[in-house]
Amino acid sequence: MALGTAITVALFAAALIELLLRRVGRDLGERSDTRHFRRLAHVTNGCLAAFVLLFLGGVAADHQLIHTLGTLSAFTSVTLLVFFAQSFPRNQPAPRPLVYGLLAMNLAAVLVSLSVPRESPSGRLLMNLLMTPSFVSTVYYLQRNWRAAVPEGQRRPSNAVLFVQASVVVPWLASGVIFGTMGPPAHTEAHATSVLLRATLMTLLVVGGTGAAVLRYHLYESRELLVEIALALGLSALFAGYVGVAAMPLYRFLAERSSPALAAVVLAGVPPVAATWVNAWLEQRSPRWARRLTREAPRGVLERAVQRLSPVVEPAEVLSTIEAAVAEITDAPVRFLHGEGRPLGATAAADAALLALCDAHPRAHFARAHAPEVPVAMLGWLERLDAAMLVPVRRSGALYGVLVIARGARMTRSAVEQSVALGDHLALKLENFALYAAAAGATRDLEDYEALLEDLINSLPVGVTAIDRDFRVRWWNDKLSRETGISPREARGRHYFDELLPSLKTPETAEIVAAIAHDATQVVHRPALSLTLPDGATRVFDVTVAPFNDRLGHPTGVTVITQDVTDAVALARELEEARRLAALGAFATALAHDIRTPLTSVAMNVQMLRARNDLDAPEREHLDLAAEAIKRLERNLKALLDFARTSAPRRSSIDLRELADEALAAARSRHPGLRTALTTHGEDFTAQVDETLIRQCLDHLLDNAAAVSPAALPVTLAVDARPEALSITVDDHGPGIEPALHERVFEPFYSTRPDGSGLGLAVSLKHIKAHGGTLTLRSAPGAGASFTVSIPRDVLR
Repeated sequence: MALGTAITVALFAAALIELLLRRVGRDLGERSDTRHFRRLAHVTNGCLAAFVLLFLGGVAADHQLIHTLGTLSAFTSVTLLVFFAQSFPRNQPAPRPLVYGLLAMNLAAVLVSLSVPRESPSGRLLMNLLMTPSFVSTVYYLQRNWRAAVPEGQRRPSNAVLFVQASVVVPWLASGVIFGTMGPPAHTEAHATSVLLRATLMTLLVVGGTGAAVLRYHLYESRELLVEIALALGLSALFAGYVGVAAMPLYRFLAERSSPALAAVVLAGVPPVAATWVNAWLEQRSPRWARRLTREAPRGVLERAVQRLSPVVEPAEVLSTIEAAVAEITDAPVRFLHGEGRPLGATAAADAALLALCDAHPRAHFARAHAPEVPVAMLGWLERLDAAMLVPVRRSGALYGVLVIARGARMTRSAVEQSVALGDHLALKLENFALYAAAAGATRDLEDYEALLEDLINSLPVGVTAIDRDFRVRWWNDKLSRETGISPREARGRHYFDELLPSLKTPETAEIVAAIAHDATQVVHRPALSLTLPDGATRVFDVTVAPFNDRLGHPTGVTVITQDVTDAVALARELEEARRLAALGAFATALAHDIRTPLTSVAMNVQMLRARNDLDAPEREHLDLAAEAIKRLERNLKALLDFARTSAPRRSSIDLRELADEALAAARSRHPGLRTALTTHGEDFTAQVDETLIRQCLDHLLDNAAAVSPAALPVTLAVDARPEALSITVDDHGPGIEPALHERVFEPFYSTRPDGSGLGLAVSLKHIKAHGGTLTLRSAPGAGASFTVSIPRDVLR
């Protein structure tokens, strides 16, 4: 009966140790000291279970197997206790010399203990002496940790550390007392009961005490663990009651009404089903009951804070929400000290030494209860700040500051974990704010760079467009917009030829495209390329096509640079024309000088011959024809000299309307039967011009119109006084002029009339250009011709 009770107690103890192991493994993870404790628990529990099985199998307490198993378990346990004492609570692995030395020493101790007779007092004394080095090592490491655990200015370590040390030292001393008082082994049930009870007691003292101390240190509160133990004991009592009281009556009841087999199945199946259900029920209920008995932090605060902060973008609001949540969890005031160069609202700055300590020791938090693991300097800062815990707010190597939780805070495991989680969330938010700020700065820099690049390209005096391989426009500068009337927004993404500038798809541009397609690295330049713009105007451009490469140097399209050189080409042409006309004028002057003198002599001789009275009518007619030819030649010489002359206009104030009226009257006298018409528009016809040159220009235009107009249709002269310019237009009803000849008619010595000298329009154009004006032609075949003289007002004053 006594042995059965001892077996029941041993099984209860093993169940409690397993419960403790489950809790340690669930809450503490893989720490060095935790691993040593779990090995210690497995060794002692294994030895206890082996004793139960051996005694149930009828093995006597004085059997050599019992002695060997007990000796191995004792020395293995003391070895693991030394490793645990060395590691706890700094989580430091045991050094290799200690591991190898202690294992060798205790292995020798085991061999010596097994070779000495068990029943002799010297054997028991020798076993205690062999355990002494391990005991001394344990005390040494505990003393070392004790000294390291004493904060500056305090005489003793924290209660948690004292509890840990006591849970190791007291069982150790108790084991020495137990081994010292053990009597000689005997082949009796009472001795087996004594051995099993002593093993159970040592397991509860060493493993149970150490495990409870470990959990007390890391969980801050042990009452939740006590609640779980009490519930486990109650469950075990129910199971024992079921086995001892209800099992057999239930078996008989079911066997009578069904069969023994079914009764056995039900009897065996009830405990596991009930245990599963009760275990699940306890998993849900025990934490709630434990929180009622402890200062557990309120639940849901972390979730509510995170949910409330998800849409918040203001750092100060985030900080205030985090501080309020941590204060609610810990039931203590909370403040934030910001890091160097990271101000956050009205918060104070953390001391540089404190920040350096946080950087040097990357822990999630620093608490007074964890004094052995906290640097002495940090314990000093905890004392200086009157804080129970400091939570560094760090993320990705950046330390944003420290959350300071005041002394007297609720320091449960849940409160600490939630406070650390809120600190991590604050760091995440601050990192996001920093990233947002950096991204905004980078965006502003990029926008500034893009604006600078856009301004630079738009300021260029040439058209610039970037085109991809499919001839879709990627860039279109303002110069092109002014030239084509197509804005950059309208141009981007559209086909350069088919949608924007179909008139540019000429054989020459096709040649350029083919050259680029053949070799995407070459630069193609085409000077003075005549192109027709969307408004119908023809302009001259220098076109350069160069490859457009990405940042890796791969060609992705082409850049087209167009420079409008219409004015430059026109100026070059005018300069060349001026040089040609100057040379022609010099030649004409010399030729006219050489011709005029003999021509004058010929004219005088013709007049003298004409004056003779002995000439008959045919002879007089021939002399009249010669005289008329000489006059025409003189007029041509005069026109030639006028064309060659480069004198500046002699300006005077005249009324162009009156000058036009006089020019029409003179034209009618030169061309009898000529019908004319004068129209005017405007009010101010006064202009500062050279009357002789303008009159000569009008005479040339009217003579040309009279020569081609039918007699029944009038020659019209219109004077238009606009605010910006004065213009005189001469319209005829002649056959018109081909468009291809519009520029040639102004060339010297070119004429469409058989009797024309080809100098009238050239001289007229020269006179009008000398005034800063233009002489333009508008004509079509069969529609007559219209010559317009236009002189800007700003050159008429």
